[in-house]
Amino acid sequence: MVPLTGEGMWTLWLLTTAIAAVPADDRWIGNDNLAAGVNADGSFGNGALELGFLWDPDGAAGPIPITGDLMWVGWRWDVWAWDWTTESGETGGESHAAPHIGNDYAIEWSERRTNASLDALIGSYTTEMLTVETQIVLLHRSDVIVHDIWYTPREDLSLLRVGRTVDPDQDYWMLDSYATLNTIGDGWVSGESALDERALALAGTTELGRLATPRLCTWCDTPDEMADSTGEEGEADIHPNVLVTLSSLAAGESMRVRFAYGFAIGGEAAGLLAVASLSIDDLDDDGLSEAEGDCDDLDPDTFPGAVERADSLDNDCDGTVDEDTLEGDDDGDGFSETEGDCDDENPDVYPGAERVDGVTNADCDGVSDEPGDDAAEDTGTTDTGMDTGEASDTGVPESVDTPYGTGDSEDIAADGPIVIGKQGSGCSCSSSPTPGHLAWLVVVGLVCRRRTTP
Repeated sequence: MVPLTGEGMWTLWLLTTAIAAVPADDRWIGNDNLAAGVNADGSFGNGALELGFLWDPDGAAGPIPITGDLMWVGWRWDVWAWDWTTESGETGGESHAAPHIGNDYAIEWSERRTNASLDALIGSYTTEMLTVETQIVLLHRSDVIVHDIWYTPREDLSLLRVGRTVDPDQDYWMLDSYATLNTIGDGWVSGESALDERALALAGTTELGRLATPRLCTWCDTPDEMADSTGEEGEADIHPNVLVTLSSLAAGESMRVRFAYGFAIGGEAAGLLAVASLSIDDLDDDGLSEAEGDCDDLDPDTFPGAVERADSLDNDCDGTVDEDTLEGDDDGDGFSETEGDCDDENPDVYPGAERVDGVTNADCDGVSDEPGDDAAEDTGTTDTGMDTGEASDTGVPESVDTPYGTGDSEDIAADGPIVIGKQGSGCSCSSSPTPGHLAWLVVVGLVCRRRTTP
């Protein structure tokens, strides 16, 4: 196969730029040891960053590795492929593996998350037959990448197959070899370096718990080719792959398929890590899974019982946003305390409200609403008693004590809720450049040699 070049690459670049909310130079994820670039179509390998997989087992604290790559200096090859058959016999499918396959399957990448627990990319994709939602999550606590894909068909399917294939080429730098030591285990398959045993392994499953079938193949980029794999274990330039098969999927029903990439010293260790990662139900490591009420499993600060923060998010997963903070409208009158509500527990009190019996300052303007105070407020004088024809008391009227002072923020804050923090955009995601501890990884990717067409 030949890399997409010239007019085809330019067309793909324009399409990707138009669709993607997360730009190409921000489509990567990483921790202290591992970095991965993500292509527009969801396969691994980001041409804008010259980044495939880069992995250093001892991280930035250890010596700079001589072979700091896992996928890029060889012939980049990471494939996400799927096909389907309807009840009526109609078939179709797609292979996401650009730039080596000339396609324009650009995911709409809507969000990138970076926090203390993980890096993640979130996107969606729609075809005439299926809606596809996807998230790619790299854990900070382990050298693992979890790729979740939700398929929702518009017609009943009698078959859905989803597979992944990868070609790591760890030894190209030092041994000028594309061969890896390949091992197949129970639900996993790995490619290991002959030089230093650094290994990448693949595993897959459905939410029903059905493990993917692991195989070895050469340049397989469709589910049919993965299913026909005949490769044997041993040392060769051959590619690990896993294939998940669903016998049926009803229209409107969503099914999650999960793939896991494990990185470890030794093929078996990487394989066992990948398989174990398939069952992770607490990605953000906050102690609670979605089944236990975590309403955002990509945010370690969001879970039932968490402190609610003024960030336009439901941090404690109770269905209400920013309650008990200065940003929240706790009484439902349309105003928060930061917007001037001087009593956010009374829906009749807010800026511009009408006078309310028993309420001193319903409109929060800092002036008493008590009867008899209007004239003083309007004229600055006491009541003249003109209705009776008698002079009124000419003494200075008693001052009105307003419990909310002048409405200044410092008066409210004295007895008000404590605000832990505010993330101005209302989103826990962030977009950041390559961190310092991964700088060497990107340098390695930039200077690496390229393999030509096999």
